[in-house]
Formats: sequence, C-alpha cells, structure tokens
Amino acid sequence: MPFTMVHIEVRTRSLVHWARNNRLALSDRDYLVHNAMRLAFGEKAPQPFEVFQNGDNSLKVLGYSDHTRDDLLKEMEFLAEPLLMDTFPQEAIRFKNMPESWEVGRIFGFRLRCCPISRKRDEKGRIIERDSFLSACEHNPEGEHERESVYLKWLQEHIRKGKGAELLETKVKGFRLSEFKRRDEQRKPKKITRPEVTFEGILKVIDSEAFASLLRNGIGRHKAFGFGTIFLRAAVR
Repeated sequence: MPFTMVHIEVRTRSLVHWARNNRLALSDRDYLVHNAMRLAFGEKAPQPFEVFQNGDNSLKVLGYSDHTRDDLLKEMEFLAEPLLMDTFPQEAIRFKNMPESWEVGRIFGFRLRCCPISRKRDEKGRIIERDSFLSACEHNPEGEHERESVYLKWLQEHIRKGKGAELLETKVKGFRLSEFKRRDEQRKPKKITRPEVTFEGILKVIDSEAFASLLRNGIGRHKAFGFGTIFLRAAVR
C-alpha cells in the first residue's frame, strides 16, 4: 500500500463559486474544503490534512494519503463536476512517496494543529465532546489547572498510545477557541465551539511501523476537517 504526502492547490474563486451554487456558508474554510474534496475525490480524499493560505487567490491542502496521484485523478474523472475540476486543477496536484521505513532513534522536529477534546456518553448514551481543559476542571474542580499544561498532557497521552514516537520537547505555539460547522446525528448542520491548538516540538522515533501509522492516522478528532496532521521538519534545539 502506498504512503504519500499530498499537495493540492485550491483555486479560491472557483471554491467560492461552487459553495454559493450549493448554498454553503463561506465562514468555515476547512469544512468547505472538506466537502469539496469529498465530492471530488470520494473516499480517496487525503486525510489527515491541513489547509494553508497560499497567496491571495489560492489555498493549499497538505496531508497524507494511501493513494497515488493517478488514483485521485481517476476518481475526479468519475465524480467531480466541472466547477470542482476547476477548483482542484489537475496540474496542481502533487505527490511525494513517504519512506517505507523509519530509523528507530531518528529525531525530528514537528508541527501539529489539533483539536484537544475529551469524549464521554451522557445519561442517554449520546457522545458528548468537551474541551479537554474544561473536562479537567470539571473532573477536579478543587485543583489548579493551566490550559497549556492540560493540552500538553493530552498530546503526551495520544503520542504514547500511538507507540511510535517519544516526545522530547513540546510547546503550545498557538491557541484559540474556534467556531466550526458540523452535522449532528440527524445530519443537520450545527455550529460548535472547540479548542484549536498548534503544537511545535521535537520527537524521537521508537518504532518504525507504529510511527508510520501515527503519521497516517493523525492525532485526535476532526481529522476529516483539517486537524491532526503531524508535519515533520529538521530538529533544531
């Protein structure tokens, strides 16, 4: 099975035109790109991914995939309407093959934008999402909780569960509470507020296969909407 990094340029004007034709709100950029990619690429749309501003007239989607460039182009031929073909120009879809194995002990810098939440079921059996910081405050109301410390602990636990890497250094580079558009169990659109946190740090590979899975699967929830992608970089201390 291939393991690739995907770079997809998005023509903003065509995306906005498509969204207005389909009566979709423009306020949640990641949700909009998610919907457009699902209709253009189907189940082969990259995930996890992140959306970046790419100049004044375009966006850039960067993420991971188990498919090749030819797979995505073929899927577009079957599924995408003409305006989506213009939104994701074929000549601006680029791929690179990721390593087949990862050297144990190798150290990388990393960047990760994610949504640190906890989940539990209420008395009716429904799954409830909570900001992990608020959840920690509710679980131990007498304790002293720092938002950054709670988020760092959340990340540490998720990395530990993945079994592929060890965190050597981590810091919260950015935080905000963001309003997202999602669909409920009845598929009706609703607005939700969730924490958006960007981490930067240094990690060490401790298991080659598990590390590849960690990159493939991403971290946390809402990975289909632009969260949870681990981007590697040179380690600088």
